[in-house]
Amino acid sequence: MDISGLDIHPQSWQSCDAALRQYLNGLAELFWAQLDGNFVGVYLHGSLAMGSCFPPKSDMDIIAVAAQSLDAASARALSREIAYYSDKRPTLGNLECSLITRETAWNIPAEMPYELHFSTDWYSKILNDEVEYGVHQTDGDLPAHLLTLKRRGLCLKGEPIDAVFGEVRWGDFLTAILDDFDWLVEGENICESPFYSLDFHSSSTSAAFCRP
Repeated sequence: MDISGLDIHPQSWQSCDAALRQYLNGLAELFWAQLDGNFVGVYLHGSLAMGSCFPPKSDMDIIAVAAQSLDAASARALSREIAYYSDKRPTLGNLECSLITRETAWNIPAEMPYELHFSTDWYSKILNDEVEYGVHQTDGDLPAHLLTLKRRGLCLKGEPIDAVFGEVRWGDFLTAILDDFDWLVEGENICESPFYSLDFHSSSTSAAFCRP
């Protein structure tokens, strides 16, 4: 991908390139169309929501919420649509998104289940049908994502954040952050992903200042 035309200055949702805004609004419309009557909302968190997005590197962090769990066929179809849509992104950084149910978003269990997940690492698995759908799966990072979303996130489409997301228990947030930190300082991870370490610091620090 040619990055010569990208603005390399940190961006926020309010000031980001028009192409990036259009792309993420298009993603929200994709969720709305695919989920139909099961749609609750699509929400932005992470660096773009907090004004530290670095377009040549930063991911676009999204949480989508469905009213009810998806069956395996629906989860597979939506995952493939997201993978295809990721090919159209106007940045080098890829989408990183999870779909959870309204019940999970409001009650926020320590071990958070998700309906589907997409990131660069999942792209080939999804298109090669190597993902098992309709089974119970959890993501230890989600409590940290939801706390920053609750404090600093933005609704792209759907119901307001305060009507959808409950409060994350502080201990669950710390567990997620410390697990992420353990990965970051393991081996050469911090050298191979220096911008991730900056995003990690930005997210954890901003959330800490918002401690209830």
